[in-house]
Amino acid sequence: MKRNWIESENISAVIRRKKRLVTYIINVASDLGLIAESNMTKKKTKRNKWKTLSSKYVYKHPWIKLRLDKVETPKGFRGILHVVEMKDFVVAIPKIGNKLYLVKQYRPCVKSDSWEFPMGACEKGESMIKAASRELEEEAGLKTKKIKEIGYLWLGCGHESQGFHVYLADDCDKGKQKLHGFEVGMKVKGFKISEIHKMIKSGKIKDSPTVATFHLYLSNRK
Repeated sequence: MKRNWIESENISAVIRRKKRLVTYIINVASDLGLIAESNMTKKKTKRNKWKTLSSKYVYKHPWIKLRLDKVETPKGFRGILHVVEMKDFVVAIPKIGNKLYLVKQYRPCVKSDSWEFPMGACEKGESMIKAASRELEEEAGLKTKKIKEIGYLWLGCGHESQGFHVYLADDCDKGKQKLHGFEVGMKVKGFKISEIHKMIKSGKIKDSPTVATFHLYLSNRK
């Protein structure tokens, strides 16, 4: 009986050592990026914040960067995040009377025309509010002195760091568009709120920043 008890203890010890070895190998492989994101492993941890284990850029351009982050969640799950870095942009909501103005342009990425609020990136040294006024005039041919920020939204926080500042441009005056590059051929038209609701519901408006901006505008109305 004593010998059998000793043998059982020895077997248990061997099993425990093997489990520790397997855990160690899995953790090392994860740190080296040898385990795919779908095969995330779990470690016991008491940390309550996300931890970035490593970070590297795989693509860089003046307008966009792609970064790979190896991270660990508060629960100990490890994996790789593909992060798109782009600078924030602005969206302007042009308003004249009871109508909001949208622009229509062709979007090659989705091979379709798209109705949107005027939007764009800031130029070097330009403030957000000046960028909104400039985009308003360039794309829609509208000017106003009554422009204010009504909110800030994330574009796609699950995979990119970019966000956008939303501005309401009230009592706009009509002028001429200043289109250039991909903007040539852009159309501008005013719509009632009820019409925009129908365009979103029917799928005529699919641009997510425009849909989000429209509902942000509605939530800010008195």
